[in-house]
Amino acid sequence: DEPTLSSEDLAAAQSRRLTGDDVRPSSSDVELEVEDLEVAYARLLKVKQSIENGENVPEPDQGEGPTDEDTQDLGRWMAAMLQRQGYIHWWQHKSAIRALALNAFPKIRDQPRIARLSDLLGMLGAHFELERTWAGHKLSHQEHFAEIGSIYK
Repeated sequence: DEPTLSSEDLAAAQSRRLTGDDVRPSSSDVELEVEDLEVAYARLLKVKQSIENGENVPEPDQGEGPTDEDTQDLGRWMAAMLQRQGYIHWWQHKSAIRALALNAFPKIRDQPRIARLSDLLGMLGAHFELERTWAGHKLSHQEHFAEIGSIYK
């Protein structure tokens, strides 16, 4: 079973963008072209469905691999994003950041394209679920701290 994107997920993502709760990191030396999760998910799902329907969907051009500039740009973007997301002392916790990144980008199968697409779709679905869980976690903690604050008034 493939994960599906509910209309509630899409509405929540749209709401975050409109209210500014979905602030994107910025850096003067890094051009940011961030695709939203739901757009990436929809594109992958369309490609997977086309392949399953027997359509000839060519592999994207792989090029010769990332340049040093590509690698440096991603590193600068990552550092700016961590800073913007509140990880203000990230360089003091590199092993934790590496563990988070490894968890965020699990290994996908080195198999035919359909298997890789399935892995990516599953990963994006898991990221949606994590986002929903994290939003609930933050809300429950806010309520907990408000309750504690009322006790000490």
